[in-house]
Amino acid sequence: MGILTVKDIVQIGACIGREFSHALLERIAVSGHEQLEEGLRRLTEAGIVYRRGTPPNAIYAFKHALMQDAAYDSLLKSRRHQLHARIALVLEEDFPDRIASEPELLAHHYTQSGNISAAIPLWQKAGELAARRVALHEALAHLQKGLALLGQLAPSPERDALELALREPLNPVWTGLRGWSAPEVAANAAVILELAKRQSKPQSLLLGLWGMWSNTVTRGRIADSLEWAERTLTEGNQAHSLDLQIFGHLTVTISHYYLGSLIEARDQSRQVLALYDPQRAERWMQL
Repeated sequence: MGILTVKDIVQIGACIGREFSHALLERIAVSGHEQLEEGLRRLTEAGIVYRRGTPPNAIYAFKHALMQDAAYDSLLKSRRHQLHARIALVLEEDFPDRIASEPELLAHHYTQSGNISAAIPLWQKAGELAARRVALHEALAHLQKGLALLGQLAPSPERDALELALREPLNPVWTGLRGWSAPEVAANAAVILELAKRQSKPQSLLLGLWGMWSNTVTRGRIADSLEWAERTLTEGNQAHSLDLQIFGHLTVTISHYYLGSLIEARDQSRQVLALYDPQRAERWMQL
């Protein structure tokens, strides 16, 4: 990097984020240890950043977000890409534990560096981790960031696989936030169905069909729900998929029951019991 200036330090810090650690900053700067220490001292004394702790364990934070924004905006776009790529590399190499628990950090820097194909799976992972913590708004934000990046990829089976991987965890997030009857659930499930067909993935197809059936039945559209239930059963028979068959008979049972067709519901429920496998039930509960 050559001579490390105060401007370099504050720009690197701005790329890292509102807060940045001494350890990470030192790895990004790669040269000029004494210049780094002097620059950080001057930034602290000027009130541009605050410091918690002492080097090498110190954490620095911009006093105001506007200061970070100004430093970031002063970078050329090409330089931003270089710094974000460098930060992503260092995070992967030197901070694996943090990335394992906060993959959104790495996803952000890959996104800003322009490495979209690397960023999308990390947004997916971040969304799934947030959903497991029942941080549903956070999970939604992460997954939607991944979906927003898909438009930058050319159509391909690989792109479809990435979208499917994002939309599958998005289904329970939407249902947790808005309920099964929400239009977002139907819209997401419809895309899952399309992608699952193109990818020939029965388990994904089941998730999409279950989403469409659940959405219609909870909206009181019982006749429509029976059509989705019968489609689930048909898909299961054609694919010889036990999961689809069980869910097909189950949903047909419930729809017939709500329609008052009790004999049909009884006959279908017997089919569910005949096919039911307790060892597979734990996986089904995740739907």
